[in-house]
Amino acid sequence: MATGIRQLRLKSLLASWFVALRQVRNVSQNTVQSYKDAWRLVYRFGIDDRRLPSSGDWRLVQADRQFVLGFLCWLEQTRKCC
Repeated sequence: MATGIRQLRLKSLLASWFVALRQVRNVSQNTVQSYKDAWRLVYRFGIDDRRLPSSGDWRLVQADRQFVLGFLCWLEQTRKCC
C-alpha cells in the first residue's frame, strides 16, 4: 500500500464509502446505519482501550492487523459478543 494512502484520514475514507454504498451498491439506509454503528464501536475501542486520539484524527495506517485483532477480542470479552 502506498505511503500516501496509508496517511489518509480514516473518517473521510469512511464517509466516501458510505456514500458509495448507497449510490453504487444501492444498499438500504438500514444497512448503512448498521455499518456506521459498527464503526462507532471501533472508534470507541480505539479511544477508550488503545488511547488513540479522537476519531477525526485517525489515519488508515492505525487500523492495522493488531488493532483489528484487539478489537475482535474486545468485542468478545468486554461486549460479550460472539
